[in-house]
Amino acid sequence: MANRRVLIITHQFPPAAGGMVQRISGFCKYLQSFGWKPVILTLRDDLYRVCDYSMLEKIKGIEVFKTFSLDVDSLKIFILKRLRGGRDIKSHDPLRWVPRNPLFQRFKLFIERYILIPDPRLGWLPFAVFKGIKIMRDKKIDVILAVYPHPTTLFIGYILHRFFNKPLLLDMHDTWTIYPEWLMGNNGRILNSPVLRIRQRLEEGMLKLLFDSASKIITNTGYMKDMYIRKYPSIPHFKYITINNGYDPDDFAGIVNPPTPPLAMGKEGEISKKGMGEGFKKFTIAFSGRYYRHHHPIYFLKGLKWLIDRHPEIRDKLSVIFVGNFGRDNEYELNRMGLKDVVNIIPYQPYRENLKILSDADALLTTLIPPSDFDGYRIPSKVPEYLYLRKPILAIIPDGELKRLIEDTKAGIVVNPEDTEGIGVAIYDLYKRHKNNSLYIKPDEEVIKGFDYRILSKKMADVLNNSV
Repeated sequence: MANRRVLIITHQFPPAAGGMVQRISGFCKYLQSFGWKPVILTLRDDLYRVCDYSMLEKIKGIEVFKTFSLDVDSLKIFILKRLRGGRDIKSHDPLRWVPRNPLFQRFKLFIERYILIPDPRLGWLPFAVFKGIKIMRDKKIDVILAVYPHPTTLFIGYILHRFFNKPLLLDMHDTWTIYPEWLMGNNGRILNSPVLRIRQRLEEGMLKLLFDSASKIITNTGYMKDMYIRKYPSIPHFKYITINNGYDPDDFAGIVNPPTPPLAMGKEGEISKKGMGEGFKKFTIAFSGRYYRHHHPIYFLKGLKWLIDRHPEIRDKLSVIFVGNFGRDNEYELNRMGLKDVVNIIPYQPYRENLKILSDADALLTTLIPPSDFDGYRIPSKVPEYLYLRKPILAIIPDGELKRLIEDTKAGIVVNPEDTEGIGVAIYDLYKRHKNNSLYIKPDEEVIKGFDYRILSKKMADVLNNSV
């Protein structure tokens, strides 16, 4: 049987860098083995802040159609790249949030909260719809798959669905109307604004329209599915299906346990090839990803400081590596706590280099902010990669899906974010086990295999087959 075609509408796709692209590129690679040919509708390369061109090999042979966008962030990136002669805007670039002006930031936040509804990517919609119509006609698309976390992407899929009467699937990376970011203040509390409450009701109506129109609603976790079912009981429960984020075993070729000759730390957090074969000389905890409102290092740093204050001798024997966008506020807290000599901040690395750093570390870190329903549904995209590496995971997280996963797989230590002493004790326990050559885990291998994108893509193909 000839391959059927699925149009995947996504705001980020290789060479865009970041965790979200791993999910879609993983599906694109393996769906073809199950009778589905992906066709991609996404942004132009020059609208991405950081590009990882090594990812292009992974999606070789995939048809990709790219368009311009008039949204604020894309235009800012477009202009800044022109000023830099086409270079990517690196995560350590001091101009990455130009202009760094409190008045501008407040103005931008006002626009995003009260004007750009349902999200700041609204300027992509006309370009994507126009291109999408041509793709639907020329490529004989069978199913449309729209990828969150931007509602605009879902509406692009909905419009094409209405035009061509093809099944619409929604791949939800987040909960959108349940605790939306624009409804939360800097302290993480819900804002009590009548205008924002009106917006929330409006967007809840938008979501219900989309969910009613979709053939299937794909969630990243079972907890997220349950949240939607409780919030929108009128949506038929059979529409929901859970397909987790995962890992691609091919990405780890040459990266084994114990790790291959490791990378060494250079000056100012840069990676160098010097010292190959020596490994990290200190006990090393590594984190990979981007810190933002719901992923915050402050609780880990407090626990680390608690430990060093009580065991100062460990300062020279312990190293922490953060790979990615750490954030200026977090750097300020790091300096204020006097931990700059213990913590290394490394800018974003190409995906394979990032995996090598994680493989060379002794333990891996993941964090979420303190307990709430909002946090419980999350499993960060890095966690399946952590599981594949079989390194102990220090999970500073609230109750919820991720906690259950770590405990069920026996993959590491879980500590409540507000338990500063508990975090310090957990770090010390990992350090002592490393010192005694007993730092190993025996995870549930069957659970880890379930995150393989070859298995997850078979599940996605079954969803596609049942939609046509």
